[in-house]
Amino acid sequence: MADFRAVLGDLHARQHWVSDGNFSQATFGIRLPRATHIVWIERPRWLCLVRAALRPFEPGQAHNLFDIPKVLAFIWNFDARNRPLIESLIQEFGPILPVTRLGSDEEVRSFLTSGLRKLIDDRVERIGGKDIEQPQGL
Repeated sequence: MADFRAVLGDLHARQHWVSDGNFSQATFGIRLPRATHIVWIERPRWLCLVRAALRPFEPGQAHNLFDIPKVLAFIWNFDARNRPLIESLIQEFGPILPVTRLGSDEEVRSFLTSGLRKLIDDRVERIGGKDIEQPQGL
């Protein structure tokens, strides 16, 4: 875990970065103090369960069929166990960060096509800097 945190620290020390995923306890202390925004994709539990159960059968997926029970248990218990922890870590390490919560596929698509561009433009304006290269497809 120390190696992982060291690599993460080096990557998040850069000028621009996007970080996704969990590992909140191990990494929020590194990520959130340098973050400018949090985007939280909040999908219904039933949808997450279905997608996780089907994922190992999709072509090109590296997910292991034998890990499915553990993944499904994580999803089932997320709101009771992980959500309160994540919310408290956000308050500890990034209490003033704006949080965008996306609840549907359409909200995610809309964010990726316009909301992300707006976040980048707003950030550039606030720091008075130059624009960064726009990600492909935006």
